[in-house]
Amino acid sequence: MNKVSRRRFLVTSIAAAGAFVLGSMLPKQPFPIARAFASEAEFSDIDKKPLPYTPLDPEEVKVRAYKYYWLHLGGSKVACAEGVFGAFVHELREKIGGVWNYIPTFALWWQIGGGAGWAVLCGALAGAATIISLVLGRSKLTKKVINELFRWYELHPFPQWTPPDSVVEEAGGVKGPLPTSIAFSVLCHPSVTRWCLVAKKASGSKERSERCARLTGEVAAKTAELLNAAVTGKFKPMTLTPLVVDDKHGCRSCHRKGAPYEQGGWARGKMYCLICHRAPHLRLTASK
Repeated sequence: MNKVSRRRFLVTSIAAAGAFVLGSMLPKQPFPIARAFASEAEFSDIDKKPLPYTPLDPEEVKVRAYKYYWLHLGGSKVACAEGVFGAFVHELREKIGGVWNYIPTFALWWQIGGGAGWAVLCGALAGAATIISLVLGRSKLTKKVINELFRWYELHPFPQWTPPDSVVEEAGGVKGPLPTSIAFSVLCHPSVTRWCLVAKKASGSKERSERCARLTGEVAAKTAELLNAAVTGKFKPMTLTPLVVDDKHGCRSCHRKGAPYEQGGWARGKMYCLICHRAPHLRLTASK
């Protein structure tokens, strides 16, 4: 055997041995991600079709989201956004499986503290809106349900729910009733600030975290109620527009996308206006 053929023989033998050893170390079943996309029928339209959903028990989702808020994974607290999102994902993994088994809940972790601590959109709402969008898809119904959730959040006195002591002990939270406050905003900053001022607690206190954990549970429960109604054809908007100029658009009758600049078309949005703005021409009334 000449040098070339001997070298080729050795290389081939080593490669074959390595392949055998590596093969013996690999799992007998495909990796999860491979299994996830093995069925073209299930995943070929992943970017086009809403994901499957079945009505969930709002109380179960609430407790789960509360517990997830306090959970530590990967060296960090899960908190609000992943708390809501994760509660739904895990509930749907248990009840449906399929594609829900392959959605990582940490996709929403970045929204902790209203977006990496920037205190913009409340993380609980971000997690909830993501689930709504996954279930209802690119539709007018998605926007209507999110509108309902966001308006409800603005005017809801959080927290209303006092978890059972056993749930609090398991999660590592704070027992007992807490003061409540109305955010008048979907933003984390005023939501937290207004509660801290009412409760006379620092934003870094465990009591404030407990408030947000309960808020996370309540938002998850409300989201389950709205989604259950939406997928069964029973969804009806119920919340009120708090400040109106006319009965249809509220402040957006003038300050909206598409309105002339001179009329006030230099602004857009749907939030409760007077939390940041003062305008003497507004009537303080409420309408559907």
